[in-house]
Amino acid sequence: MSNNESPFEKPRPPETSEAVNGNVELLFPSETMNVPENMLLSRIVSTQAFELPNVDEVDEYTAPETYIAALKNESVVQSGVYEWTACRIGQLPKVEGKKAAEVAAELVSQIDPSNPWRLATLTELMAFGLTHPELVGHRPIVACGETDPSHYPMCLQRTSTGIRLYVYRGGLTQEGTAIFLSRACVVDVENSTGDSDALIDGKVEEPQSYEEKVQDFYRELEKFSEGDREELRSVVEVTQLLGHDFANLRVRLGDIVVDKIMNEVIRARIPTNTPGSDGLYRIAPEREEVCLASIERAGQIVDIEMREEILAILRNPDLLNSDTMNLRERARASHGVLVELLKSLEVDATLPREELAELIKQRKILSSAIGNQNKLNVIHPPVE
Repeated sequence: MSNNESPFEKPRPPETSEAVNGNVELLFPSETMNVPENMLLSRIVSTQAFELPNVDEVDEYTAPETYIAALKNESVVQSGVYEWTACRIGQLPKVEGKKAAEVAAELVSQIDPSNPWRLATLTELMAFGLTHPELVGHRPIVACGETDPSHYPMCLQRTSTGIRLYVYRGGLTQEGTAIFLSRACVVDVENSTGDSDALIDGKVEEPQSYEEKVQDFYRELEKFSEGDREELRSVVEVTQLLGHDFANLRVRLGDIVVDKIMNEVIRARIPTNTPGSDGLYRIAPEREEVCLASIERAGQIVDIEMREEILAILRNPDLLNSDTMNLRERARASHGVLVELLKSLEVDATLPREELAELIKQRKILSSAIGNQNKLNVIHPPVE
Protein backbone atom coordinates (compact mmCIF):
# COMPACT_ATOMS: atom_id res chain seq x y z
CA MET A 1 0.00 0.00 0.00
CA SER A 2 1.45 3.34 -1.02
CA ASN A 3 2.41 5.76 1.73
CA ASN A 4 1.28 8.66 -0.46
CA GLU A 5 -2.42 7.91 -0.15
CA SER A 6 -4.84 7.08 2.59
CA PRO A 7 -6.66 3.81 2.00
CA PHE A 8 -9.56 5.25 3.98
CA GLU A 9 -10.15 7.83 1.24
CA LYS A 10 -10.65 5.49 -1.69
CA PRO A 11 -13.61 3.15 -2.28
CA ARG A 12 -12.62 -0.47 -2.54
CA PRO A 13 -13.05 -2.07 -6.00
CA PRO A 14 -16.26 -4.16 -6.11
CA GLU A 15 -14.47 -7.32 -7.19
CA THR A 16 -12.39 -7.39 -3.98
CA SER A 17 -15.10 -6.41 -1.52
CA GLU A 18 -16.08 -8.64 1.37
CA ALA A 19 -19.53 -8.29 2.86
CA VAL A 20 -21.40 -9.90 5.73
CA ASN A 21 -25.13 -10.20 5.21
CA GLY A 22 -24.87 -7.24 2.86
CA ASN A 23 -24.28 -4.93 5.82
CA VAL A 24 -20.51 -4.78 6.46
CA GLU A 25 -17.84 -4.23 3.80
CA LEU A 26 -14.09 -4.30 4.36
CA LEU A 27 -12.42 -1.35 2.67
CA PHE A 28 -9.12 -3.05 1.83
CA PRO A 29 -7.02 -6.13 2.62
CA SER A 30 -5.58 -6.20 6.13
CA GLU A 31 -2.21 -4.70 6.99
CA THR A 32 0.04 -5.40 9.97
CA MET A 33 0.99 -2.92 12.67
CA ASN A 34 3.88 -3.42 15.08
CA VAL A 35 3.28 -1.59 18.37
CA PRO A 36 6.61 -1.13 20.18
CA GLU A 37 7.08 -1.98 23.84
CA ASN A 38 6.59 0.59 26.60
CA MET A 39 4.55 3.01 24.49
CA LEU A 40 2.88 5.17 27.14
CA LEU A 41 -0.50 6.45 26.06
CA SER A 42 0.09 9.64 28.03
CA ARG A 43 3.23 10.31 25.97
CA ILE A 44 1.43 9.76 22.66
CA VAL A 45 -0.58 12.90 23.40
CA SER A 46 2.69 14.86 23.46
CA THR A 47 3.73 13.98 19.93
CA GLN A 48 3.60 16.70 17.32
CA ALA A 49 1.66 14.35 15.01
CA PHE A 50 -1.52 14.72 17.03
CA GLU A 51 -3.98 17.36 18.10
CA LEU A 52 -5.54 15.66 21.11
CA PRO A 53 -7.84 16.49 24.01
CA ASN A 54 -5.83 17.41 27.09
CA VAL A 55 -6.79 15.20 30.02
CA ASP A 56 -7.02 18.26 32.26
CA GLU A 57 -9.48 19.96 29.92
CA VAL A 58 -11.96 17.16 29.22
CA ASP A 59 -14.61 15.40 31.22
CA GLU A 60 -16.87 12.40 30.76
CA TYR A 61 -19.15 14.46 28.54
CA THR A 62 -16.50 15.29 25.95
CA ALA A 63 -14.36 12.14 25.94
CA PRO A 64 -14.86 8.50 26.97
CA GLU A 65 -13.88 7.63 30.50
CA THR A 66 -11.45 5.07 29.07
CA TYR A 67 -9.44 7.87 27.46
CA ILE A 68 -9.29 9.93 30.65
CA ALA A 69 -8.49 6.93 32.86
CA ALA A 70 -5.81 5.67 30.48
CA LEU A 71 -3.94 8.97 30.58
CA LYS A 72 -4.24 9.46 34.33
CA ASN A 73 -3.05 5.93 35.04
CA GLU A 74 -0.04 6.18 32.71
CA SER A 75 -1.47 3.38 30.58
CA VAL A 76 0.86 1.49 28.26
CA VAL A 77 -0.46 0.56 24.83
CA GLN A 78 -0.35 -3.22 24.53
CA SER A 79 2.71 -4.07 22.46
CA GLY A 80 2.73 -6.71 19.76
CA VAL A 81 1.89 -7.30 16.12
CA TYR A 82 -1.69 -6.66 15.01
CA GLU A 83 -3.63 -6.93 11.82
CA TRP A 84 -5.80 -3.93 11.08
CA THR A 85 -8.31 -2.92 8.47
CA ALA A 86 -11.49 -0.88 8.37
CA CYS A 87 -15.04 -1.40 7.26
CA ARG A 88 -18.06 0.58 6.24
CA ILE A 89 -21.46 -0.42 7.53
CA GLY A 90 -24.36 -0.04 5.13
CA GLN A 91 -27.20 -0.83 7.51
CA LEU A 92 -27.46 -2.18 11.03
CA PRO A 93 -30.35 -4.47 11.87
CA LYS A 94 -32.24 -3.42 14.98
CA VAL A 95 -31.85 -5.90 17.81
CA GLU A 96 -33.90 -5.34 20.93
CA GLY A 97 -31.80 -4.59 23.99
CA LYS A 98 -28.54 -4.05 22.04
CA LYS A 99 -26.70 -0.87 21.16
CA ALA A 100 -25.55 -0.17 17.61
CA ALA A 101 -21.90 -0.89 18.50
CA GLU A 102 -22.85 -4.28 19.95
CA VAL A 103 -24.68 -5.25 16.77
CA ALA A 104 -21.76 -4.01 14.65
CA ALA A 105 -19.32 -6.06 16.75
CA GLU A 106 -21.31 -9.23 16.07
CA LEU A 107 -21.39 -8.52 12.34
CA VAL A 108 -17.67 -7.87 11.94
CA SER A 109 -16.84 -11.01 13.95
CA GLN A 110 -18.56 -13.04 11.22
CA ILE A 111 -16.25 -11.85 8.42
CA ASP A 112 -13.60 -14.44 9.30
CA PRO A 113 -14.78 -16.79 12.08
CA SER A 114 -11.42 -18.61 12.12
CA ASN A 115 -9.69 -15.42 13.34
CA PRO A 116 -12.49 -12.96 14.10
CA TRP A 117 -12.15 -9.24 13.57
CA ARG A 118 -13.25 -6.99 16.41
CA LEU A 119 -13.99 -3.31 16.83
CA ALA A 120 -10.62 -1.76 17.61
CA THR A 121 -10.00 -0.02 20.91
CA LEU A 122 -9.13 3.63 21.36
CA THR A 123 -5.55 2.80 22.33
CA GLU A 124 -5.12 0.68 19.19
CA LEU A 125 -6.46 3.52 17.05
CA MET A 126 -4.04 5.98 18.66
CA ALA A 127 -1.14 3.57 18.23
CA PHE A 128 -2.10 3.18 14.56
CA GLY A 129 -2.20 6.95 14.10
CA LEU A 130 1.22 7.29 15.70
CA THR A 131 2.87 4.48 13.73
CA HIS A 132 1.11 5.25 10.41
CA PRO A 133 0.20 8.97 10.44
CA GLU A 134 0.55 9.12 6.64
CA LEU A 135 -2.44 6.79 6.29
CA VAL A 136 -4.86 8.98 8.23
CA GLY A 137 -7.01 10.89 5.75
CA HIS A 138 -9.80 13.46 5.84
CA ARG A 139 -12.57 10.99 6.59
CA PRO A 140 -13.15 9.95 10.21
CA ILE A 141 -11.71 6.63 11.41
CA VAL A 142 -13.77 5.52 14.41
CA ALA A 143 -12.82 3.26 17.33
CA CYS A 144 -15.84 1.68 19.04
CA GLY A 145 -14.18 -1.23 20.83
CA GLU A 146 -14.05 0.12 24.37
CA THR A 147 -16.65 2.88 24.32
CA ASP A 148 -19.06 2.88 27.23
CA PRO A 149 -22.64 2.71 25.90
CA SER A 150 -23.37 6.08 27.54
CA HIS A 151 -20.55 7.84 25.67
CA TYR A 152 -19.71 8.64 22.08
CA PRO A 153 -16.72 6.86 20.51
CA MET A 154 -13.54 8.68 19.48
CA CYS A 155 -12.13 9.06 15.98
CA LEU A 156 -9.02 10.17 14.10
CA GLN A 157 -9.20 12.56 11.17
CA ARG A 158 -6.73 14.74 9.29
CA THR A 159 -7.37 18.49 9.44
CA SER A 160 -5.51 21.55 8.18
CA THR A 161 -3.44 21.54 11.40
CA GLY A 162 -2.59 17.84 11.51
CA ILE A 163 -4.19 14.68 12.87
CA ARG A 164 -7.01 15.30 15.30
CA LEU A 165 -8.51 12.94 17.86
CA TYR A 166 -11.99 13.96 18.88
CA VAL A 167 -15.41 12.74 19.96
CA TYR A 168 -17.34 11.22 17.05
CA ARG A 169 -21.03 12.12 17.13
CA GLY A 170 -22.04 10.71 13.75
CA GLY A 171 -23.71 7.37 13.21
CA LEU A 172 -21.80 4.18 12.50
CA THR A 173 -23.53 3.94 9.12
CA GLN A 174 -22.85 7.56 8.14
CA GLU A 175 -21.46 7.85 4.61
CA GLY A 176 -17.67 8.17 4.49
CA THR A 177 -17.14 6.88 8.04
CA ALA A 178 -14.60 4.06 8.44
CA ILE A 179 -14.88 1.74 11.45
CA PHE A 180 -11.39 0.67 12.56
CA LEU A 181 -10.97 -3.09 13.12
CA SER A 182 -8.20 -5.09 14.74
CA ARG A 183 -7.21 -8.65 15.56
CA ALA A 184 -4.13 -10.49 16.74
CA CYS A 185 -1.62 -11.19 13.98
CA VAL A 186 -1.32 -14.95 13.51
CA VAL A 187 1.78 -16.14 11.65
CA ASP A 188 1.81 -19.58 10.08
CA VAL A 189 5.25 -20.62 11.28
CA GLU A 190 5.16 -24.17 9.90
CA ASN A 191 4.23 -23.20 6.33
CA SER A 192 6.12 -19.96 6.10
CA THR A 193 9.42 -19.85 4.18
CA GLY A 194 10.46 -16.45 5.49
CA ASP A 195 13.28 -15.58 7.81
CA SER A 196 12.64 -17.07 11.24
CA ASP A 197 13.83 -13.87 12.92
CA ALA A 198 11.05 -11.96 11.17
CA LEU A 199 8.46 -14.36 12.56
CA ILE A 200 9.41 -14.25 16.19
CA ASP A 201 6.75 -11.68 17.11
CA GLY A 202 4.05 -13.78 15.51
CA LYS A 203 4.85 -17.06 17.27
CA VAL A 204 2.36 -18.37 19.76
CA GLU A 205 4.19 -18.71 23.05
CA GLU A 206 3.22 -20.62 26.14
CA PRO A 207 1.61 -18.31 28.70
CA GLN A 208 3.85 -17.28 31.56
CA SER A 209 3.20 -18.62 35.01
CA TYR A 210 2.61 -16.08 37.76
CA GLU A 211 6.02 -16.96 39.22
CA GLU A 212 7.69 -15.94 35.95
CA LYS A 213 5.70 -12.71 35.81
CA VAL A 214 6.66 -11.89 39.40
CA GLN A 215 10.31 -12.50 38.52
CA ASP A 216 9.97 -10.14 35.56
CA PHE A 217 8.37 -7.58 37.89
CA TYR A 218 11.25 -7.59 40.36
CA ARG A 219 13.88 -7.63 37.61
CA GLU A 220 12.31 -4.42 36.29
CA LEU A 221 12.33 -2.88 39.78
CA GLU A 222 15.97 -3.80 40.33
CA LYS A 223 16.97 -1.49 37.47
CA PHE A 224 16.57 1.40 39.94
CA SER A 225 18.61 1.63 43.11
CA GLU A 226 17.52 3.56 46.18
CA GLY A 227 19.97 6.25 45.12
CA ASP A 228 18.18 6.52 41.78
CA ARG A 229 14.86 6.89 43.55
CA GLU A 230 16.21 9.54 45.89
CA GLU A 231 17.44 11.50 42.89
CA LEU A 232 13.99 11.32 41.30
CA ARG A 233 12.27 12.33 44.54
CA SER A 234 14.53 15.37 44.80
CA VAL A 235 13.04 16.82 41.59
CA VAL A 236 10.35 19.35 42.51
CA GLU A 237 10.74 21.90 39.69
CA VAL A 238 10.58 20.60 36.14
CA THR A 239 13.67 22.52 35.01
CA GLN A 240 15.69 20.34 37.42
CA LEU A 241 15.24 17.58 34.86
CA LEU A 242 17.41 19.59 32.48
CA GLY A 243 20.51 19.54 34.65
CA HIS A 244 22.57 22.09 36.56
CA ASP A 245 23.22 24.41 33.61
CA PHE A 246 19.50 25.14 33.26
CA ALA A 247 18.59 25.33 36.95
CA ASN A 248 17.88 29.09 36.86
CA LEU A 249 16.14 29.08 33.48
CA ARG A 250 12.81 30.25 34.89
CA VAL A 251 14.44 33.20 36.68
CA ARG A 252 16.25 34.25 33.50
CA LEU A 253 13.44 33.89 30.99
CA GLY A 254 10.15 33.75 32.87
CA ASP A 255 7.32 31.23 33.07
CA ILE A 256 5.94 31.62 29.53
CA VAL A 257 9.26 31.01 27.77
CA VAL A 258 10.26 28.13 30.03
CA ASP A 259 6.90 26.39 29.73
CA LYS A 260 7.07 26.53 25.92
CA ILE A 261 10.66 25.26 25.92
CA MET A 262 9.65 22.41 28.22
CA ASN A 263 6.83 21.55 25.86
CA GLU A 264 9.40 21.03 23.10
CA VAL A 265 11.56 18.99 25.46
CA ILE A 266 8.64 16.69 26.20
CA ARG A 267 7.82 16.31 22.50
CA ALA A 268 11.42 15.43 21.68
CA ARG A 269 11.64 12.77 24.40
CA ILE A 270 8.51 10.76 23.64
CA PRO A 271 9.27 7.01 23.56
CA THR A 272 8.83 6.67 19.79
CA ASN A 273 11.63 9.16 19.13
CA THR A 274 15.17 7.89 19.04
CA PRO A 275 18.50 9.60 19.72
CA GLY A 276 20.91 10.49 16.96
CA SER A 277 23.97 8.49 15.94
CA ASP A 278 25.85 10.15 18.79
CA GLY A 279 23.29 8.85 21.31
CA LEU A 280 21.85 12.32 22.01
CA TYR A 281 18.26 13.55 21.70
CA ARG A 282 17.73 16.87 19.95
CA ILE A 283 14.85 19.19 19.18
CA ALA A 284 14.00 19.10 15.47
CA PRO A 285 14.98 22.33 13.64
CA GLU A 286 11.43 22.81 12.34
CA ARG A 287 10.18 22.97 15.93
CA GLU A 288 12.30 26.03 16.73
CA GLU A 289 10.05 28.49 14.90
CA VAL A 290 6.97 26.72 16.26
CA CYS A 291 8.27 27.26 19.78
CA LEU A 292 9.05 30.95 19.18
CA ALA A 293 5.62 31.53 17.64
CA SER A 294 3.86 29.87 20.57
CA ILE A 295 5.80 32.08 23.01
CA GLU A 296 4.65 35.21 21.19
CA ARG A 297 1.05 33.96 21.00
CA ALA A 298 1.14 33.55 24.78
CA GLY A 299 1.85 37.27 25.12
CA GLN A 300 5.63 37.31 25.53
CA ILE A 301 7.50 39.90 23.44
CA VAL A 302 10.50 38.23 21.80
CA ASP A 303 13.17 40.72 20.75
CA ILE A 304 16.29 39.82 18.78
CA GLU A 305 18.37 39.20 21.91
CA MET A 306 15.77 36.91 23.51
CA ARG A 307 15.23 35.09 20.22
CA GLU A 308 18.92 34.28 19.96
CA GLU A 309 19.02 33.11 23.57
CA ILE A 310 15.98 30.84 23.10
CA LEU A 311 17.43 29.36 19.91
CA ALA A 312 20.75 28.73 21.65
CA ILE A 313 18.93 26.84 24.40
CA LEU A 314 16.82 24.78 21.97
CA ARG A 315 19.94 23.84 19.99
CA ASN A 316 22.00 22.92 23.06
CA PRO A 317 22.27 19.10 23.12
CA ASP A 318 22.59 19.19 26.90
CA LEU A 319 18.98 20.40 27.14
CA LEU A 320 17.50 16.94 26.53
CA ASN A 321 20.21 14.63 27.75
CA SER A 322 20.90 15.22 31.42
CA ASP A 323 21.42 12.19 33.65
CA THR A 324 18.29 13.09 35.60
CA MET A 325 16.17 13.36 32.46
CA ASN A 326 17.43 10.00 31.18
CA LEU A 327 16.85 8.40 34.57
CA ARG A 328 13.27 9.67 34.79
CA GLU A 329 12.42 8.53 31.26
CA ARG A 330 13.79 5.05 31.98
CA ALA A 331 11.81 4.94 35.24
CA ARG A 332 8.61 6.00 33.47
CA ALA A 333 9.06 3.25 30.87
CA SER A 334 9.72 0.66 33.58
CA HIS A 335 6.69 1.85 35.52
CA GLY A 336 4.60 1.19 32.42
CA VAL A 337 5.97 -2.36 32.26
CA LEU A 338 5.07 -2.90 35.93
CA VAL A 339 1.54 -1.65 35.34
CA GLU A 340 1.03 -4.13 32.50
CA LEU A 341 2.44 -7.02 34.53
CA LEU A 342 0.10 -6.17 37.39
CA LYS A 343 -2.89 -6.12 35.04
CA SER A 344 -2.23 -9.74 34.09
CA LEU A 345 -1.42 -10.76 37.67
CA GLU A 346 -4.58 -9.24 39.10
CA VAL A 347 -6.72 -11.69 37.12
CA ASP A 348 -4.49 -14.68 37.91
CA ALA A 349 -6.30 -16.70 40.58
CA THR A 350 -3.14 -18.73 41.33
CA LEU A 351 -1.28 -15.69 42.69
CA PRO A 352 -1.63 -15.29 46.49
CA ARG A 353 -3.43 -12.02 47.22
CA GLU A 354 -0.87 -10.96 49.85
CA GLU A 355 1.88 -11.28 47.25
CA LEU A 356 -0.17 -9.20 44.81
CA ALA A 357 -0.63 -6.53 47.50
CA GLU A 358 3.15 -6.35 47.95
CA LEU A 359 3.70 -5.95 44.21
CA ILE A 360 1.15 -3.13 44.07
CA LYS A 361 2.93 -1.47 47.00
CA GLN A 362 6.29 -1.65 45.21
CA ARG A 363 4.79 -0.22 42.04
CA LYS A 364 3.36 2.71 44.01
CA ILE A 365 6.75 3.40 45.61
CA LEU A 366 8.38 3.76 42.19
CA SER A 367 5.45 5.84 40.94
CA SER A 368 5.82 8.18 43.90
CA ALA A 369 9.53 8.59 43.21
CA ILE A 370 8.85 9.49 39.57
CA GLY A 371 6.11 11.99 40.40
CA ASN A 372 3.66 13.56 37.97
CA GLN A 373 4.28 16.63 35.91
CA ASN A 374 1.67 19.34 36.49
CA LYS A 375 1.28 22.34 34.17
CA LEU A 376 4.89 21.99 32.98
CA ASN A 377 6.39 23.56 36.06
CA VAL A 378 6.08 21.54 39.27
CA ILE A 379 6.61 17.86 39.91
CA HIS A 380 3.99 16.50 42.30
CA PRO A 381 3.78 12.99 43.72
CA PRO A 382 0.95 11.17 41.97
CA VAL A 383 -2.30 10.64 43.81
CA GLU A 384 -2.62 6.90 44.50
